[in-house]
Amino acid sequence: MFKSLTTFAFLISSSAFAYQYESLNKYEVIAQNLLNEFESTPTESTIDKNKVHLLLNQLVDSGTEIMELYASKKTECIDQYNYIYAEIPAMENLSFDEVHDKYHDGLGLPTAPRFCYLGRSQVVHPVLTKIILKNGWNAEIKEEAIHETEEVIEHLIKIENILNMK
Repeated sequence: MFKSLTTFAFLISSSAFAYQYESLNKYEVIAQNLLNEFESTPTESTIDKNKVHLLLNQLVDSGTEIMELYASKKTECIDQYNYIYAEIPAMENLSFDEVHDKYHDGLGLPTAPRFCYLGRSQVVHPVLTKIILKNGWNAEIKEEAIHETEEVIEHLIKIENILNMK
């Protein structure tokens, strides 16, 4: 993914926040790269779908690492996360509303504490972005894609705080 460890270290050091957990740092770097791609692509042009989908796939993979970390500290989330792991391949073939209701809002997922949302959100939001981008590239879609990506970046501090709770 990164050409060198130096590049990765630079990207991490330029991050707004250095996380205690490497998986959170990795996630933020990928999400920031994706956000930069969205922000730098004018709505009059065509977004580089291959690059964006590669970054979104990396974000989903990194999000599963966060769910694993989260579940190792918050075992109450394990059943819900195991259910989601099995569903990831099919998620992007669903509608935005189906994914939002079931996986974001948790309707139909195994019961878990509310804080489990933060772990699963790191997978669900990139999938929602993939679905949004199926509708092309215009100002509204750009705004939605940026919002989805900013939200997962904002969640990282909350996730670290929950992981550090005794």
